[in-house]
Amino acid sequence: MYKTRLEWALADKECVEHLPGTAPKLLPPPPLPGGTAQMISQAQHEALATWTKKEFLARNILGQKIPDSTLQKILHKTTVADMWQSIVQENKNKTKLVQSELRDRLAALRYSEKSDMRTHIDRICDMWEQLSAAGIQLSDKEKLSNIIRSLPPMYLSSSPNYPPLPI
Repeated sequence: MYKTRLEWALADKECVEHLPGTAPKLLPPPPLPGGTAQMISQAQHEALATWTKKEFLARNILGQKIPDSTLQKILHKTTVADMWQSIVQENKNKTKLVQSELRDRLAALRYSEKSDMRTHIDRICDMWEQLSAAGIQLSDKEKLSNIIRSLPPMYLSSSPNYPPLPI
């Protein structure tokens, strides 16, 4: 979700291509023999200025959307693409841990007699969405199992007040 919001913000400012590093950057020509710098044309200068402006805009948007601890880790990077790649790599390593934690939190959800059943089901659905965002797709059987496991035993009994749930 974070990546999507970041891409939308960058697209709104017409600088989304800076995130993956696909924005064409005009580099100054290499020096002539003897160390003399080559002159660049006005068009080349304007293209470089446009790229630089969009790069700084993309850097600003990225910096606003990440926590300070993450920003400190990427400050030494020279381009937004390098910064983004560093963030992606760090989070790729955390994905399995996040998935495991989300599964544990879902398994620990329990309905309380004092709470509203709709609110409880909404919390379960929210956890499913979080799992989906983390790359885990649950089958209908798994979802049904989550709901049944979260209910108190009295809801699962065959008493006349609570008909048995289909499995």
